[in-house]
Amino acid sequence: MSIPIIFTHTNNSLYLQLALLQAKKSCKENVFLIGDQSNAASFVRHFMLSDYDKSELCADFEKNYKHFSPNPYNYELFCLKRWFVALDFLKKNNLAECFCVDSDVLVYDDLNNLSGLLADKDFSVIRFTGEFAGPQCSYFKREALERYCNFILKMYRDEFFKLQKIYDSFKAKGYVCGLSDMVLLAEFCKENSGKFVDFDYSPERDFCFDENFGISYGFECGKKGKAVRFRNGLPYARRLDGGVEIRFSMLHFQGDNKLYMSKNCPLSLGERLASPYYLKLLIKTKAKNFCKRIIPKNFWTFAKRMLKK
Repeated sequence: MSIPIIFTHTNNSLYLQLALLQAKKSCKENVFLIGDQSNAASFVRHFMLSDYDKSELCADFEKNYKHFSPNPYNYELFCLKRWFVALDFLKKNNLAECFCVDSDVLVYDDLNNLSGLLADKDFSVIRFTGEFAGPQCSYFKREALERYCNFILKMYRDEFFKLQKIYDSFKAKGYVCGLSDMVLLAEFCKENSGKFVDFDYSPERDFCFDENFGISYGFECGKKGKAVRFRNGLPYARRLDGGVEIRFSMLHFQGDNKLYMSKNCPLSLGERLASPYYLKLLIKTKAKNFCKRIIPKNFWTFAKRMLKK
């Protein structure tokens, strides 16, 4: 059985559908969406989030979560809860491993082809710096994922002083960020040295994973993110330290970079229409972006104030 590719997402969006369609094309079977009624579709294997977010471990974490982030409370909480959801999903479906993929990620290679590199590793990350580790497209053996979930719980419930120290150091350095799963995963990496593989660029490989499409990290960039060139449906970008072209197995379109997902998704119109939501969401997204361009940013704040009166 191939490695399950798991997305966890509530509500619906164009970028979610593009991510699912591209993963389905690249990885064939076993693309799972743990979502809700709004994004249920038959072209991937859909499961209800409500069936996997009620484990005792997840409830214990949610009870002990402390919010230290500029992002909204529910957003950051969900980013951490999804690991507990994935663990419960693996247990209930008797699965030994998985890739957990963010819903703003486009996957171009069949991730199952990485099994050789992952055979003696417990999990993978993207760009471990010591302070942060990218979780955007992460492999986990079930036992390692359970250790990670217990690690997260322990940090928030029993050892929050460690996270507080990290948060204070971020503030002292002027970082515009807070505590997130990128921070927790980095701390987990420190406790599991040698047990994970980092899929950031390495001169030893002819491919890499992208931590953030909008940041160079040693690759040529244009005005709209990394200067990728597609060959046979696969994106390549040139290194600044020698000019060598490297293939990206996936690209991560964080934040406003989601605007560039469609352009960097090599699916044909026919392939996109495999999603029953594609056309409706495309029209909705274009209308929303058009309104943003022609209506001043402060208009919506003014309108909300007027409506409250």
